[in-house]
Amino acid sequence: MNSNFYKFTSPSKKVAAFDLDGTLIKTKSKKRFPIDKNDYEYAFDNVDSKLNELIVSGYKIVIFTNQNGIYRGKTKLEDIVYKIEKLFPFADYFISDKDDIYRKPMPGMYYEFVKLNGKPKEVFYVGDAAGRKDDHSSADINFAYNSGIKFKTQNQYFENNKEDIKPDCIPLPSKPNSISDVKEFNNNVVVIMQGYPGCGKTEFIKEYVKHNKIKEHLHLSNDEYTK
Repeated sequence: MNSNFYKFTSPSKKVAAFDLDGTLIKTKSKKRFPIDKNDYEYAFDNVDSKLNELIVSGYKIVIFTNQNGIYRGKTKLEDIVYKIEKLFPFADYFISDKDDIYRKPMPGMYYEFVKLNGKPKEVFYVGDAAGRKDDHSSADINFAYNSGIKFKTQNQYFENNKEDIKPDCIPLPSKPNSISDVKEFNNNVVVIMQGYPGCGKTEFIKEYVKHNKIKEHLHLSNDEYTK
């Protein structure tokens, strides 16, 4: 992961992780997306006090946030970092800007954190995208599930609400497929790949073609073709 998109300070055995937009902060303008780098405020009145309680209890605060607008030119990395450093200078952060392995619900950002920190003994993640009726997605709850960590919604954590929620993604396989698993399919075959963005579909096809020394093939992908 590009080091420009994360800040890591020091390892900790206790980690409290949070989504950013809709969980820790919201827009002052009430618009879904901020109008500028100063269009933000705490999402809840007790955000500051709750985070301070965690710090006093020995927790490292880590923010995992999807910011696809950076890649699309809708926002700037420095504006995202500005907001985080302004309100949460004590926090480490990991920012995903593309539809790849690092974008929630994929667990790439958490895996990068573990590489730097080591696997924490205590860890939980709080986010607002839990697949509820008015949620924009289930990216946060599925990110926690795929990362193997406990999850709470922002309403559960900051408002003590009771909610019965479950991830809506299939379990990740303990052992991924290898090229040799499909070695018998090396002639006159159609391979259909299905999975989350950035999970390795295209890379698998490239390795499949290379492994079987296929001279002629056609690869159709939404990354290259539009309807």
